[in-house]
Amino acid sequence: MFQKSTEDFDPNCCIYIMSYVLATKLAAFIVKKNFKFCICDEAHYLKSRDSQRSRYLVPLLIKMKRVLLLSGTPILARPNELYNLLRILRPDIFYSFKEFGLRYCNPRESYFGVDWTGSSNMRELHLMLEKGLMIRRLKSEVLTELPAKRRQKIVVNTDAHALKKIGMMLKRVQKWDDKINTTAEKTEGALQCIAEDFDNFVKGTDVTEDPTLNAIDDKYSYLLNAYSLTGSAKAKGCVEFLETLIDSKVKFLVFAHHYEVMDAIEDAIVKKKISYIRIDGQIEATKRYEAVRKFHTDEKCMCAILALTASSQGITLTAATAVVFAEMTWTPGIMV
Repeated sequence: MFQKSTEDFDPNCCIYIMSYVLATKLAAFIVKKNFKFCICDEAHYLKSRDSQRSRYLVPLLIKMKRVLLLSGTPILARPNELYNLLRILRPDIFYSFKEFGLRYCNPRESYFGVDWTGSSNMRELHLMLEKGLMIRRLKSEVLTELPAKRRQKIVVNTDAHALKKIGMMLKRVQKWDDKINTTAEKTEGALQCIAEDFDNFVKGTDVTEDPTLNAIDDKYSYLLNAYSLTGSAKAKGCVEFLETLIDSKVKFLVFAHHYEVMDAIEDAIVKKKISYIRIDGQIEATKRYEAVRKFHTDEKCMCAILALTASSQGITLTAATAVVFAEMTWTPGIMV
């Protein structure tokens, strides 16, 4: 098992284990070793066609005789994220991203070039994956001893002042919607104004002040602020509920989105004097790994505070018996 890139390949070993970071640094040496078989765990880390990791490792993996890609992370409804993985497995079929994109990504022209984030011919792609490239195993098939999930919605106390503010902001949003969408003609005109102004901006000319454009900006700023306030409005209520889990000595995960909510939860856990971990967007990769390891191996570590976006993939915390979603994102794919 490689701990750093300066280590030598031990000639007495037939299996070598290393992280993607080290494999990227050791790519030239791996090519020289001429390995016949490679297993890539958390293979979704290779999905980006532009990353340095993919530029070094995908050509290397294509040349191997056998490759097994493992992942428990779903593709978030974008076929273009599949291309690199398919190319590794069958370079004889998937040799051109443009051909793949034209067939499955529903490309569209945009101000910044071709947008490949769409989808098309999904039934065909699904059939091809299912019959020829992917072995899928459900939890119900491999973890027969796993009990069925119990889902429960908990109503918590909320801050009345914050709720009043949220209500006012949502009324403003509705006001803008009514202003912009009075008739189909006005909507079409507003969109045309936005397109023309953006076109002027791209060309480097001055963008004229447009009340419709300002209205849309205001609408989304109100929505974002209202979303932010939902966290502070229920932070205290969430903490009160979590204290019942702590007192019951339940090992649990709690997901949140805003730092204010995560901080409130962390403060409460510190006061309770129990061991915990926290993973958010500011944690380093090595510390993230150490935190996950601690949660799995330390029986006294009873809580994992997790940021929804930072902890939505490539992380396994099966030591917990309960999961709490203190907040949700407005991106359905991440919630799934």
